[in-house]
Amino acid sequence: MLRVVAASCARHCRVFLAYIQAVTLKTQMNTFRLISHVPGRCLQRTQIKYGYCTVSPPVRLCWSCNRPVYNREYFCECNKIQPIDKNMSYFDAFGYFKPVVQIDTVDLARRMRDIQKQLHPDKFSRASPYEQKLAADAATFINQAYATLHKHVDRFSYILSLHGFKEEDLSSGSVNGDCDVS
Repeated sequence: MLRVVAASCARHCRVFLAYIQAVTLKTQMNTFRLISHVPGRCLQRTQIKYGYCTVSPPVRLCWSCNRPVYNREYFCECNKIQPIDKNMSYFDAFGYFKPVVQIDTVDLARRMRDIQKQLHPDKFSRASPYEQKLAADAATFINQAYATLHKHVDRFSYILSLHGFKEEDLSSGSVNGDCDVS
């Protein structure tokens, strides 16, 4: 990982440290992901070795304190559980940044335990009814994600569904063999 200093809009945000993680080298570092530990509201430019990023990371607002929360995070800085992002894939839920055909099931089980420690509904027994519902929804989503990713046949079907293939297309044999799933 490459450590850089990212400057954000002087009017609303502060300078913060961020880490840039290369997602793909297909376009010579043009595609990357910004992982920030101190959220900014209106990131304008992030200086990178090969140029500038003018796209801010996907952010939503906390339902409790209205601070920005990144889409792959389950909690805000105020420690309130957040609703599961509707666009989050099962791979995103477990920290895989792109669909992976081969997954180490031991590593997947470890990630599942780590997430369950944070999101288990029993941890929210004294929370508000809304937070209890969010925890139950998150636990259901994580359990579905784990069940799908744990079995290689289900995982592969899920990867194909992410690329627009439907279950009936796969079972009827109407899928063209020329597709590139990578």
